[in-house]
Amino acid sequence: MAALVDTAFGEIVKASHRMRMESGVLPTALDAGLGEAQGTQSLLDAVTQQSVAMSSKTRSGPAASTARTGSSGGGGGTDKTTGRKKKELKWGDLPVGNLTPEVERDLRLLRMRNYLDPKKHFKGSDSKALPKHFQIARVVEGPTEFYSSRLTRKERKNTLVDELMADDRLRKYHKRKFVEIEQRNAQGRRGHVKRLQQKRKPAWMRK
Repeated sequence: MAALVDTAFGEIVKASHRMRMESGVLPTALDAGLGEAQGTQSLLDAVTQQSVAMSSKTRSGPAASTARTGSSGGGGGTDKTTGRKKKELKWGDLPVGNLTPEVERDLRLLRMRNYLDPKKHFKGSDSKALPKHFQIARVVEGPTEFYSSRLTRKERKNTLVDELMADDRLRKYHKRKFVEIEQRNAQGRRGHVKRLQQKRKPAWMRK
């Protein structure tokens, strides 16, 4: 609107100079400026009012009404970016993580953390799918945990799987449980084979 007013004011000044030259009146610069200001004030006001009316009419056109309707609709807008941001906000501003094979292995290990240590119990998850929104960070111990729960550089590994594989106590526990499960399964297989052999025998040979 300011550019339109400046253009109209320039045209008015040029027309005023042209009329003064044709009439032969050559006032001083100060008189000319005052005359132009007094003579063109009404025209300038009219141009300003007209430009304001045109701008308000443009804003209240069908395009503006459509934009207002789309932004205030009940569907929450049609902008995909806005909808995606709203969904991410529901997850506590957590972005979608990069699911590499190493990260996927660590996430599966976290889901089975109840079987890692017999003295620690955790609440299980209801969902079977891996999470999509997650972040990986490094735990920094406080000064009061320097001797109690601090990992040395040798103990600190890149992934959770590497840390568990380096723990001798957990490795011995897992090996012992694996042997127990295999022995139990072997006994079950031997008993199943014996039952099948008894069924295949004639009736007079069965005990």
